[in-house]
This record gives sequence, structure tokens and C-alpha cells, in this order.
Amino acid sequence: MKLKMITVSLVLAFAFIACGKGNAVGEAKALMNEMISTMEKTNSGMEKAEDGDAAAEILESFADSMLKMKTKSEELSKKYPELNLDGSEPPPELKEEAEKLAESMQKFGGIMGSKAAVFATSEKFQAAAKKLSELN
Repeated sequence: MKLKMITVSLVLAFAFIACGKGNAVGEAKALMNEMISTMEKTNSGMEKAEDGDAAAEILESFADSMLKMKTKSEELSKKYPELNLDGSEPPPELKEEAEKLAESMQKFGGIMGSKAAVFATSEKFQAAAKKLSELN
């Protein structure tokens, strides 16, 4: 799923930002915690969604938040250009956040799988899911 690849890329970007100078670790942790909070809120909302319109609204909000966080991640990468974003393991300082984020992402994948089947006929849900998948 494209979202999973985007999120993993963001996690890795945050992880390497933590290796930079200055307040990089603090900035990366803050952004990762924002992402974790957003994922948890989205997961909770999607679990409670009873129709395609409600689920679509949650996905739209999630996509908007992800876009903002992607922009923040890119800004941090520019701020710390000496970082090599090659996909290695996160540094120890960000391991806890990376694990929490991975758990939230895995949960989201399961929820999306079940809700996609339930709301397959909802045009709004399909449009929101498409918007989310186009975040690359």
C-alpha cells in the first residue's frame, strides 16, 4: 500500500534527522509523536465509522494531516542536509517512537482493509482513499 511506504519513508526520515546536529532529535521526536497521535486518532475514528461518508471524512482529515507532516519532514531534511536518508534503522533515541508508529501503521492497515470491504460502494470513501494513496 502506498500509504505504508510513505509512512515508512517518513519514519526513516525522522530517524535520520535525529542523527543531525542541534535540536534535530527533539524536532524529529516532536514530529513523530504528532504522527503517532494522528494515526491513533484516525484508527479510533475509522473503527467507529458506521458509513462511507463518516469514514471518508476521517480519511480526508488524515490525508491533509499526512501532507502537512510530509512537508515538515522535508523541511527538516533540508535543515539538516548532512543526513543520509538511506533506510537504515532509527537511532536509539527514536526507537520507542518508531515502534509506536509502526504499531499504529499496522493497525491502520488492518482497519482500512476491513473498512474498504464494507464501504466499497461509497464514492466518497473511494475518493478519500484515492487522495490518501496519492500522497507520494
